[in-house]
Amino acid sequence: MLVKKVDPEEKEEKYEFKLTKKEQNMSRELFKQVEKRLSFATKGQSKAGIARYRASMRAFCDFVAKEFKMRNLNNISNKHLAAFVEHRKKLGISNIHTELSAIRKFHSTLENPRYKELEKDNSKLGLDKRKVVENGKNVVDRAWTEREFKKAVDVAEGYGHKDIAIAFKIARYGGLRINEVTALTKSQIKEALKYGHFTVTHAKGGILRTSYVDSEEYRQALQEALKYAKSERVFQAHGLSHKQAKDRIENFIYNHRNKWSEVKQQNLLNVDNPNFRVRKNLTFHGLRHSFAREKYRENLAKGMNEKEARKDIAMRLGHGRDQVTKIYL
Repeated sequence: MLVKKVDPEEKEEKYEFKLTKKEQNMSRELFKQVEKRLSFATKGQSKAGIARYRASMRAFCDFVAKEFKMRNLNNISNKHLAAFVEHRKKLGISNIHTELSAIRKFHSTLENPRYKELEKDNSKLGLDKRKVVENGKNVVDRAWTEREFKKAVDVAEGYGHKDIAIAFKIARYGGLRINEVTALTKSQIKEALKYGHFTVTHAKGGILRTSYVDSEEYRQALQEALKYAKSERVFQAHGLSHKQAKDRIENFIYNHRNKWSEVKQQNLLNVDNPNFRVRKNLTFHGLRHSFAREKYRENLAKGMNEKEARKDIAMRLGHGRDQVTKIYL
């Protein structure tokens, strides 16, 4: 086996992060505070999501124990976040955005935090904004056109996959993620049809939100789902696990999207935009983009300004930052 020789000076410059025994004990005590709030911060989240949340918070506890000798997470401030970002960048960590989301989520569950608000703009904490530009030109367009959506529904129904067609409709008219759609229960749908809204579970980052049934198309899609349901978990019939239900839908899209995908499309938000591009393969998540754009146009038509319109979309999608919502629009 070849062993790479390390220059002595290069070795000295390597960023290392090791905790002393005392710091390890401090970190463990901090993490106990995280565990006490775990049920609040991860309610409705998948096992994988909870694992990511715990890993993110454990890394943060290690850091503030060593660098700030912190003993109470009620004292989290922006200076701790900025220092943590720099620390994780030195380690070459790629999912810092996710880690910051976990820290903010934990902070939001605290009853008496010293600082009520944490900075939501990651760029102000020293973290580059997520890249959403393709080939140095326009933002990548992931939304499905209305023709693509309707054709996809027809294809799914043509293959006898009524449940997949319904899942498409719920994502398109409700803005739900695939994780959220495939976790839907009959109880949630009955709640939605009775009250006009329901609580979305299995949401990304464990952030619960309300889905409003404020269109006839969304209501009809949920009614179809309730009629189709053969078990309490609508899309997990015949012994399917949550993961298997998701895989089934994603595999169907992968195997058949060429039947409904258009090679090129115009910017859906600005119909006068002459810029076309060859779009990447369609994914289930693109239906969420289509939902966001339609609601955004509706909000503007109602007289909202752009900021108000985006804020409403962010609430519907469960976004904590305006920058993320802009990607969808």
